[in-house]
Amino acid sequence: MFNKVLYPIDVPEGGLCHEALDEVVEEVRKWGATLYLVYVLPGFNMPLVASYFPKDAEKKAHAAAKVQLKNYIQEHIPEGLPVVPVLRQGTAYEEILAESREHEVDLIIIPGQDHPSMEKWLLGTTTSKVVRHARCSVLVLRHCEERNKAM
Repeated sequence: MFNKVLYPIDVPEGGLCHEALDEVVEEVRKWGATLYLVYVLPGFNMPLVASYFPKDAEKKAHAAAKVQLKNYIQEHIPEGLPVVPVLRQGTAYEEILAESREHEVDLIIIPGQDHPSMEKWLLGTTTSKVVRHARCSVLVLRHCEERNKAM
């Protein structure tokens, strides 16, 4: 049914709805698909933001994130499952969408968020922006809302 499935993770936080990863892996395996695990680092590209960090901070953050992503895959993804680790930098929803377009992903699986505050309702959450702008199917894992509240 799907050949390429994208699942965004936040490695330091244990993944966006880490518990759902088992379900994602099960579906990817059932479809015979490739899993694209996308980890998005915040952007250092704004001059104001970059000015608060040492010159090599971006390079060090990128290197550390690569190691974290590799370790995450070794710990949580079963051997034999085709997985493509993806490390991107920038705004989460923009990078998730860019990755899905660049690799012609068939499905994005993304956790739902808590019911948004007025600010989030006006500005939109990462999940809602991905749903609104994706060119492929998007599966929102609503049960992650309750799991994230408990954390």
